[in-house]
Amino acid sequence: MAPGAPPPGHPLPHPTQSARAPYNVVTMKSTTIATELTNLLELASDDISLGMFLEYVWQENSALAKIFFVNKNQLFPSFKENEVEIILKYLFWDTYVSFPSLVPSVMGVEFISAKVGPKYSGKLESTMEALGADLREIVIYYLIRFIKASPELRELIDTDDFNYGKMKQVLKDYDSLSKLIKKMISEVQKVDSIEDDAIKHKLKQISNLKWLTVGFDEIINAAIKMPMSLQMLPLWGHVVKESLIEAQNLQREEYTGAINLAYLIGLFDSSHSLFWCENCRDSSQVYYTSSKLDPYHVEMQCLKCKETMYAAIAYRLKPTLLSMIEFKDGFLAVALGYLLNSENIKYQYSARGKYEYDFLCDLEGSNVLIECKMHRTDVGDRGIKETLQKDLNQLLKHVKELKEKDIEIVRSISITNYNSERMKEIAEKILSSKKYAKKVNEYGVKLISFEEAPVTIRNFKQLKQSS
Repeated sequence: MAPGAPPPGHPLPHPTQSARAPYNVVTMKSTTIATELTNLLELASDDISLGMFLEYVWQENSALAKIFFVNKNQLFPSFKENEVEIILKYLFWDTYVSFPSLVPSVMGVEFISAKVGPKYSGKLESTMEALGADLREIVIYYLIRFIKASPELRELIDTDDFNYGKMKQVLKDYDSLSKLIKKMISEVQKVDSIEDDAIKHKLKQISNLKWLTVGFDEIINAAIKMPMSLQMLPLWGHVVKESLIEAQNLQREEYTGAINLAYLIGLFDSSHSLFWCENCRDSSQVYYTSSKLDPYHVEMQCLKCKETMYAAIAYRLKPTLLSMIEFKDGFLAVALGYLLNSENIKYQYSARGKYEYDFLCDLEGSNVLIECKMHRTDVGDRGIKETLQKDLNQLLKHVKELKEKDIEIVRSISITNYNSERMKEIAEKILSSKKYAKKVNEYGVKLISFEEAPVTIRNFKQLKQSS
């Protein structure tokens, strides 16, 4: 097989209360975010795949945790394509190999052609979802306009005994409605004449999608001649995947194993796969499929030359898992809520005083405060140090306020999504420094990685016994 450099990608930026029992130490106002957390955990308890997933992320050396405990803006980065912001809410896997070569990649050429050629598919699928939402809002807007402008329709809507006969009696031959429809269609065709700025903006964006202006036959022909954006979706994620592997210090085999496990326990509801041959350069061999494929079962021979083909897959996450990742306080908070419930630790989440606390845990008279932090992990040691100092300062403020309310805190913990290897030494130096040592000792402060959380939480039982 002729070696091929990895195809060019886009420049991306670097990359509640417990359901078990009410909190009975201090009464603080619950927030909607606490209810959201409870709802997510209840959904997880009803879905075996999500329950298994939350068990796996807390296992020692879990590669799933290393992937899903990154900041959501790393997992789903955004970038602009033709002035439209695109967010790829997928997990990506591929068999690209990076090595020096003067031979251009076959798929690299295909990828560029899909970008610079006629874009009948408009944008990527995430943009298609946004288009659907815009169309829905426009339809509702004009439906209300339509009703407001027609006395006959308003009369029908206000009629208690509405039926088909009543409709025919009032509207008769529909001539009045036809004139109204024509007027509104004319308005839509002359976008600049629309007075409502929001509707005008949405319609202009839609009119810029070239595939809406061509016939069905032209779209089919274009799909045959040139890969569409959705078909090329697996390639767009190459840079996302590489950035994630580098930031989390993952081995490629480890990453593949995590994708395989996510596949096996049912975290994906669909996928888009792409296969291509770098050996066949006289006639490109490129194949697409929407079948769900496991990364361990994609070795496929080229139908023409019989060489092993390259493969790339974009996996779409289950909606509930996506909601967990997009949870306001981050997926780490959801996973920690699950862990606390598993250990029968009562807690109140998102309690409000002068500050907002994440988890205020009740250990039968003793209290532990836990803050969850989801930072970008693609930073150097200096960035980690500055971030941990901010976390510590916030934690100390929270503990001080609780003590002023006569709420005794026996431990105060800040859990971050940095891995232990990167943050442990930095955290120890901060906690032992002259600036913090006294308060750290007084407030029982700990700065820990998510990897240390299971042992820390299980040790709460010892705190219960000593209280």
